Amino acid sequence: MNLLDKEQYLNIIELLERTLQFYGNEENYTANNPINREIISLIEVDNGEQARFILNQVNEIKKTLQGINSNYDDLIQGANDQIDAEEIIKKMKDIKNQ
Repeated sequence: MNLLDKEQYLNIIELLERTLQFYGNEENYTANNPINREIISLIEVDNGEQARFILNQVNEIKKTLQGINSNYDDLIQGANDQIDAEEIIKKMKDIKNQ
């Protein structure tokens, strides 16, 4: 499992912020960029590329967190099983000594 450090999380948050600013800026929807003799908007130029990139980053974080949660649950269950086994052994010894 690949854990992200604090700086990587901050970079992803900054990417989210910039992507939202780009799509939230009304000027980016105005067709005023001449490309190949056509005037198109920056949104058309981008064609959702920024959104897809950041969504992939968010999905990777979600997968990592799900893996962490799963491993944590497994560890807790394993610890519970170990406690149960120790209790059973203790009870068996108590029964044997009676």
